[in-house]
Amino acid sequence: MTGLVKRLINERGFGFILGPSGISYFFHATSMAAGATFDALKVGDAVMFEAGHDPKGPRAHNVTTQKQEGTATT
Repeated sequence: MTGLVKRLINERGFGFILGPSGISYFFHATSMAAGATFDALKVGDAVMFEAGHDPKGPRAHNVTTQKQEGTATT
């Protein structure tokens, strides 16, 4: 699933992702996929994640940044 980073609380190591259907998913720095780093995220970044649910609500797992298509320059 894809979404956008909606909010980051860097000092606490967690944030929220806005999913495609408007659902807000909680994620923790430990929810990042291998090779992805929480500290590199910024609000508005496109991410890919696996949606889950825990007793407190929707949760994102295996969060990674979505590669943006760049334009070639000559």
